[in-house]
Amino acid sequence: MNDPHVVSLSYDVEHGTNVDYKNAEPLIAETPDFKIEVDKGVAKFELKSHFATIGDAQAVVGPFVRGWELSATLSEGPNQFRLKYRDALVIDRKPGPGTTMYAATGRFSITGATAISTSVDLSTPPRPRKR
Repeated sequence: MNDPHVVSLSYDVEHGTNVDYKNAEPLIAETPDFKIEVDKGVAKFELKSHFATIGDAQAVVGPFVRGWELSATLSEGPNQFRLKYRDALVIDRKPGPGTTMYAATGRFSITGATAISTSVDLSTPPRPRKR
């Protein structure tokens, strides 16, 4: 990317079993640094300033997230509310000619299986296997 820009960060809303948000209206709030929309179990933070990396954006959103979690813990008890990082929308503000790229990060998990990671060099043709 020539000029990466973090547009938004998304977090999954995790809550205790005694909470039901299925029929809740979306929650929208705003701070000087970002706009927050919570809907369908996802809290999306749309950033108002430029951040080139996800880490830089999380440094601004993080204290708000931790404060929100602490406030919920103090009022509702432990393990009743948590925001877990989901992904980010990152765009290239100066893409090369004819190229538009959107990049994001996310979670990957495998349960009950063995995962194997391999890399493939696509610049050379594969060699035939001997039998």
